[in-house]
Amino acid sequence: MKSCKISAFIISAFLLAYGLTGSDKITIRFSPPLGEKLTYNLDSLIKSDSVSLMGNDASLGASASGELIIEIERVTANNVYTSLTSGNLAVTLQSAVSTRNLDLSTGQDKALKIVFNRTGKVDEISNLAALKTQNIMNFSLVQIIRNYFPTLPSKPVEMGESWTENRQMVIPFEGMQLDVLLSIKYTLDSVIDTQAGFEAMISADYSVSLKGSKPFGKGTAVFDGNGKGTGYLHYLVSKGYFSEYRLDYEVDSNIKVKDGSKTLMQVPVHISANAALQLLK
Repeated sequence: MKSCKISAFIISAFLLAYGLTGSDKITIRFSPPLGEKLTYNLDSLIKSDSVSLMGNDASLGASASGELIIEIERVTANNVYTSLTSGNLAVTLQSAVSTRNLDLSTGQDKALKIVFNRTGKVDEISNLAALKTQNIMNFSLVQIIRNYFPTLPSKPVEMGESWTENRQMVIPFEGMQLDVLLSIKYTLDSVIDTQAGFEAMISADYSVSLKGSKPFGKGTAVFDGNGKGTGYLHYLVSKGYFSEYRLDYEVDSNIKVKDGSKTLMQVPVHISANAALQLLK
């Protein structure tokens, strides 16, 4: 009985230390200890199903899989300085007529230098010479790091509280440069006790818009699409880093060829995307 009371006291003390009881706010920030090595497995896929303006199959796909190894080199009040390596990051780009396999890994004994702020956002990426391949069709390791890592709240939050972020990126499609705006709303749903420690369970809701245009014949081809998605983030509160992050979204869009206000033709485009980062060790 005495042992049970001591255990209950220890758990209660831990909960209070991290603000995990009642309506208390908790701090969720990127704060891994100095010298920690985080290994994440990445799996991502983006697909578009459509025909070209000329009537040909224009379906595209890009997938990436491999490990990202992040070593914590220096920690300050506002930033976390890291090195990132990947020895097996494989990317496949597939169209209706060809398949291309790429290696986006870092070179042997070479590492990207990445500075994160305490919300997990990337402030700076340097030593790009460490990459075997810099950028193919706007697909690169730098893009993956900037687009696929979650953002944490800038202040303490309580259960049910949300925070938001907006991400902007550009992707090529049918000779256009599409402007992509991804708005994400994160919500702290619960905190559970796991073998790895107390873990914050965070849900995510996404809204996506894509816009672009290019001259086409005597008119203009205009791309316009909107979509939604969901995801989740599992965050190890006492350790200061996430254990799993996933996003899934779909976009229904159209390419319209317009001459002034008149629509000459219209082609539907469906885009789906998913990405997952899971802590291995």
